[in-house]
Amino acid sequence: MMRDRNLIKIKKVIESIFPKCRIILFGSKVRGDADELSDYDILVIVKQNLSIKEKRYYASFIQKKLADIPLDVIVKTEMDIPEHLKRVESVVKEAIKMGVVI
Repeated sequence: MMRDRNLIKIKKVIESIFPKCRIILFGSKVRGDADELSDYDILVIVKQNLSIKEKRYYASFIQKKLADIPLDVIVKTEMDIPEHLKRVESVVKEAIKMGVVI
Protein backbone atom coordinates (compact mmCIF):
# COMPACT_ATOMS: atom_id res chain seq x y z
CA MET A 1 0.00 0.00 0.00
CA MET A 2 2.84 2.44 0.73
CA ARG A 3 3.95 2.16 -2.91
CA ASP A 4 1.08 4.52 -3.60
CA ARG A 5 2.78 7.87 -4.26
CA ASN A 6 -0.21 9.78 -2.98
CA LEU A 7 -0.11 7.94 0.35
CA ILE A 8 3.59 8.66 0.70
CA LYS A 9 2.94 12.35 0.08
CA ILE A 10 -0.05 12.39 2.46
CA LYS A 11 2.01 10.81 5.23
CA LYS A 12 4.94 13.19 4.68
CA VAL A 13 2.76 16.32 4.83
CA ILE A 14 0.80 15.19 7.90
CA GLU A 15 3.94 14.13 9.78
CA SER A 16 5.51 17.53 9.03
CA ILE A 17 2.61 19.08 10.98
CA PHE A 18 2.11 16.37 13.62
CA PRO A 19 5.37 14.39 13.95
CA LYS A 20 4.06 11.89 16.54
CA CYS A 21 0.58 11.22 15.24
CA ARG A 22 -1.19 8.11 14.00
CA ILE A 23 -2.39 8.29 10.41
CA ILE A 24 -5.12 5.83 9.48
CA LEU A 25 -6.33 5.19 5.94
CA PHE A 26 -9.90 3.88 5.84
CA GLY A 27 -12.89 3.64 3.54
CA SER A 28 -12.96 2.39 -0.04
CA LYS A 29 -9.16 2.42 -0.49
CA VAL A 30 -8.86 -0.13 2.34
CA ARG A 31 -11.99 -2.14 1.55
CA GLY A 32 -10.79 -2.61 -2.01
CA ASP A 33 -13.83 -1.12 -3.71
CA ALA A 34 -12.21 2.18 -4.70
CA ASP A 35 -12.42 3.41 -8.26
CA GLU A 36 -10.62 6.20 -10.12
CA LEU A 37 -12.94 8.80 -8.55
CA SER A 38 -12.49 7.60 -4.96
CA ASP A 39 -10.80 9.87 -2.46
CA TYR A 40 -8.41 9.01 0.36
CA ASP A 41 -10.18 8.88 3.72
CA ILE A 42 -7.67 9.78 6.41
CA LEU A 43 -8.01 9.89 10.20
CA VAL A 44 -5.22 11.73 12.01
CA ILE A 45 -4.96 11.04 15.75
CA VAL A 46 -2.79 13.53 17.62
CA LYS A 47 -1.44 13.45 21.16
CA GLN A 48 -1.88 17.12 21.96
CA ASN A 49 -5.18 18.64 23.02
CA LEU A 50 -6.84 20.66 20.30
CA SER A 51 -10.08 22.60 20.34
CA ILE A 52 -12.81 21.76 17.84
CA LYS A 53 -11.83 24.89 15.93
CA GLU A 54 -8.16 23.81 15.82
CA LYS A 55 -9.08 20.30 14.62
CA ARG A 56 -11.15 21.78 11.79
CA TYR A 57 -8.37 24.23 10.96
CA TYR A 58 -5.74 21.48 10.70
CA ALA A 59 -8.01 19.20 8.65
CA SER A 60 -8.60 22.08 6.22
CA PHE A 61 -4.92 23.05 6.23
CA ILE A 62 -3.86 19.48 5.38
CA GLN A 63 -6.41 19.31 2.57
CA LYS A 64 -5.13 22.61 1.14
CA LYS A 65 -1.50 21.42 1.32
CA LEU A 66 -2.55 18.30 -0.58
CA ALA A 67 -5.02 20.00 -2.93
CA ASP A 68 -3.84 17.88 -5.88
CA ILE A 69 -4.98 14.67 -4.13
CA PRO A 70 -8.68 13.84 -3.58
CA LEU A 71 -8.71 13.67 0.19
CA ASP A 72 -11.05 13.71 3.18
CA VAL A 73 -9.27 14.35 6.50
CA ILE A 74 -10.54 14.02 10.05
CA VAL A 75 -8.33 15.25 12.90
CA LYS A 76 -9.01 13.91 16.40
CA THR A 77 -7.07 13.84 19.65
CA GLU A 78 -6.26 10.69 21.61
CA MET A 79 -8.69 11.97 24.26
CA ASP A 80 -11.52 12.02 21.67
CA ILE A 81 -11.20 8.36 20.74
CA PRO A 82 -12.85 6.60 23.74
CA GLU A 83 -16.04 8.63 23.23
CA HIS A 84 -16.16 7.73 19.52
CA LEU A 85 -15.65 4.03 20.29
CA LYS A 86 -18.75 4.06 22.54
CA ARG A 87 -21.01 5.32 19.76
CA VAL A 88 -23.11 2.90 17.74
CA GLU A 89 -22.31 4.70 14.50
CA SER A 90 -19.13 6.71 14.14
CA VAL A 91 -16.85 7.30 11.19
CA VAL A 92 -13.95 7.48 13.64
CA LYS A 93 -14.91 4.09 15.12
CA GLU A 94 -15.08 2.59 11.62
CA ALA A 95 -11.69 4.07 10.76
CA ILE A 96 -10.04 2.63 13.87
CA LYS A 97 -11.60 -0.82 13.49
CA MET A 98 -11.31 -1.23 9.71
CA GLY A 99 -8.53 1.16 8.77
CA VAL A 100 -4.82 0.68 8.19
CA VAL A 101 -2.13 2.71 9.93
CA ILE A 102 0.18 4.26 7.35
